[in-house]
Amino acid sequence: MNLDREMVIGGLGVALVYALLILVSPHWPYLLPGMIALAVLPFAPAALRRPWGTIAFLVLTLPFAFSHQGMGEQKLKTISASVFHGTFFAACYCNTAAVLSLYAPLGTRQRLVRTMLFVASALTFAGVGFPGWLHRLKVWADATGLGERAPHPHVVLLVAAGVVVLLLVLGLRSDLRTLPASKASPASRGEGGALRKVLVGALFLVALGFGTGISLSVRSNYERISQLVFELTRGIPLRATGGFSDQAAIGDVMANKSWQGGRTIALRAFGEQRPGYLRGKVFSVYVPRQGWLVAPPPPAKQPDGAPAPKPRKGSVGRQTVEAEEGRVAFPGRPAVPGDAEPEHRIVTSRRYNAIYFTPLRATAVDSKAERLALYRGNILRSLDAPTEGGYFVHRAPRVPLRREADDPLYRELPDDPQLLEALDRHIERAKLARGPHLRRLLMQLAEHFEANYEYKFGIDFREDGPDAIVQFLSEKAHGHCELFASSGAMILRRLGYASRYVTGFVCEEKNAYDDELWIARNGAAHAWVEVYDQREGWITAEFTPSAGLPQPVPPSSLESFLDYLRGQWQRFKSFQWRRLPLEAAYALRAGIEWVLAAWWRIAIALGLLLVWLFRWWRRRRAPAEEAAPARVLSPAVSALRERFLALEAELGQAGLGRSPAETLLEYAKRLRAAEPPQGLAHDLGQVAELSEELALARYAREAESSAEISS
Repeated sequence: MNLDREMVIGGLGVALVYALLILVSPHWPYLLPGMIALAVLPFAPAALRRPWGTIAFLVLTLPFAFSHQGMGEQKLKTISASVFHGTFFAACYCNTAAVLSLYAPLGTRQRLVRTMLFVASALTFAGVGFPGWLHRLKVWADATGLGERAPHPHVVLLVAAGVVVLLLVLGLRSDLRTLPASKASPASRGEGGALRKVLVGALFLVALGFGTGISLSVRSNYERISQLVFELTRGIPLRATGGFSDQAAIGDVMANKSWQGGRTIALRAFGEQRPGYLRGKVFSVYVPRQGWLVAPPPPAKQPDGAPAPKPRKGSVGRQTVEAEEGRVAFPGRPAVPGDAEPEHRIVTSRRYNAIYFTPLRATAVDSKAERLALYRGNILRSLDAPTEGGYFVHRAPRVPLRREADDPLYRELPDDPQLLEALDRHIERAKLARGPHLRRLLMQLAEHFEANYEYKFGIDFREDGPDAIVQFLSEKAHGHCELFASSGAMILRRLGYASRYVTGFVCEEKNAYDDELWIARNGAAHAWVEVYDQREGWITAEFTPSAGLPQPVPPSSLESFLDYLRGQWQRFKSFQWRRLPLEAAYALRAGIEWVLAAWWRIAIALGLLLVWLFRWWRRRRAPAEEAAPARVLSPAVSALRERFLALEAELGQAGLGRSPAETLLEYAKRLRAAEPPQGLAHDLGQVAELSEELALARYAREAESSAEISS
């Protein structure tokens, strides 16, 4: 059995954290590999004892990351369970990394320091999860088996942190002794130096605060912090800001457009094709002085107390759908083949993390969400996972977009005489009439707005006047995209066409450093119209004058480069790891096809292969190098060295130990200039002479021997 002091101290700290995790977690089987590795550590063969580097610790994160991701797909019912869920796997990783640190060769410098650092980190993560999992003390009482006699979880955590600190101080006490004593006070030098005591106390306080301070301080703001963590990891509650909620008042899109100056990024799209118009919400009902609604408001009760009439068919705005293996297919759209590549990967900002922005001809969406709300017009909203984690959009080149064309809500007009009169007046002025060529009609209406109106960012309406659209059509000569889109949808409905009001972003800004990165900033927020054509299905209609269409403002070189870096990070975070084997197979096939496409690339590949085979053959035939003989000291020099080390240890307790970087001659010089501390039994001058004698005996003779051999 191979045991040393560092292994015992580190093993006790690891075992303590494992005991705590077993008490507080129902997922203790994840701890078994690390516990088994700790149990067999004293019997581990020399082949397993090696200096594990950073790459090994990074690779060790993969099983815990995959386990966390796999369990993250399950439905976590409470916020506290989600918080503990993440911290538990972090503590598991840190404790397993501590065990791996102990597998370093015996005597390796900093082996114990690295081990105890991982132990303290594991204890911290466990402490952060304590409030989330053990806020119900009955759970803790049942886990400990002590019932009402069980101490409070925070007391146990405090004691555990104290034990870890004592273990760390115990393991490092020999290193602390070698610290130079302070020269400020003779009394402090006599006691071993105030610096060592200060460092020991600071080490205790820092480690104690590291292990418990975080978990105890978050208790006062636990609900707020856990809500934030849950929002970042599971997306509840998810945001649907103005213009993308179930109601859109005139001005909501402009508020999004001017959010933080319009330069902040709303979403990123990764793909070869320009995304263009990305729909965030489709509205079907317009209520004067209120705005657009996804579905009509519920019917009011009758004045005589009779029950309210049932909503008519087609008036329900949404339904809840379950994703099948991470995919939601839009009804009435062609099925997506299993090996089909998505057209875009879209990552939204946190401000819009409940919304799926998709093109009109989207057929399916792949995401991490399990439950989604499907709105009229094939609009999706996440119910349990944020879209800022990224999602994939599949789009077919031609889709029969004829679904919902017969919904009466898309032809319904408000019962407002002033609004109807304003619509009829503009239909007459623009000389519009229903006919077989819808595209020509849309062009006429767009030219009418272009000729008679000016795009203006800000516009005021009288609060005591008629509806905003009535004022826009009757009194104003300027407006913004919401007014043009709302008026255009109403005019098309007046002519008998099915139309709907749509809000979203126009994503057309390409990053200068990445041809597959497209950016939509808040300034690209927009409103437009979708109208149903008997021959083409639903098509996009744009009525905003050209001066008001979202135009990407070229960013500066620095801003573009920073956007590129953030985009690469988002690309990595939103990658679906279950597609990794498929992506690797595609990349391998593409590489092979590229090599085989030209004879000179085939020749280079064959040449490199032959060079590698030749070098491998040479290494196999090369004789094994003989190990260099170990340096053996003579008996006289060995005795002199043992005598010096004994005296050096005694001087170290008095604050006069030799530092690792100090040579024997430098040490002798410092001893001659130092004042002897009180109670020292040895003369510093004699110790200095012994240090000089050892330096001459060990190194000068070796140098002379080397010179004789070379001559």
